Amino acid sequence: MKGTFVVFEGQDRSGKSTAIDNVLEKMPEAVYGKGLNSKTIAGRFAKIFPSTLTYLVEMAYITYTNIVPNLIRGKTVLQDRYEYSVTSFVPSVDKWYNRLLVKAFKPFFLKPDMILYFTCSPEKRRERLQAAADEPVHQYLLDHPEILEGREKKYHELMRNDNYIVIDTTSSTLEHTCNLALDKIRRIEHDKSTRFLCAQTTIKNNTGGGYYETRSTR
Repeated sequence: MKGTFVVFEGQDRSGKSTAIDNVLEKMPEAVYGKGLNSKTIAGRFAKIFPSTLTYLVEMAYITYTNIVPNLIRGKTVLQDRYEYSVTSFVPSVDKWYNRLLVKAFKPFFLKPDMILYFTCSPEKRRERLQAAADEPVHQYLLDHPEILEGREKKYHELMRNDNYIVIDTTSSTLEHTCNLALDKIRRIEHDKSTRFLCAQTTIKNNTGGGYYETRSTR
């Protein structure tokens, strides 16, 4: 697929969603993908009956109804949360039956061209969670900081074989964070486009009866 697939990941209050909203303002040609609790039929069902299974079904549904069609069209898809948000959700995901579900669903997911992982210091995250402590999930995380630590480790474990970039928003301004993310996206778009054109040229040359090695220039 000639499009570019970029995933925005990170724990609650890491600055991820704010960043993707601002990047989309500067990339109106990009396609936005909502992850957990999307407005799709699978997302609405998962919101009513939250579980590892329903969230995995939602991610698979999104993959083949939004992500794949747009990548085939050559679009850049900016996905706000993907399978990593489900498979990093310790301690729930560590239950034996959920581990089996994660393994069973793995073939249905795409490998992103790049993951932008947003994080911040524990102190800054606590400050941000306290500002939104009226939401039960945020208060729960404030009361159980060990869960945040465990999920952070799980994220890095899951992404170790992927092309991921850590963006620390602890002391970064919104403008700097968005410009950094935008720069990384433009670079991966350029690299993907160059590789695609080189592959097309090679196929064309082979079809013409001769083989000519083509290399991209940087």
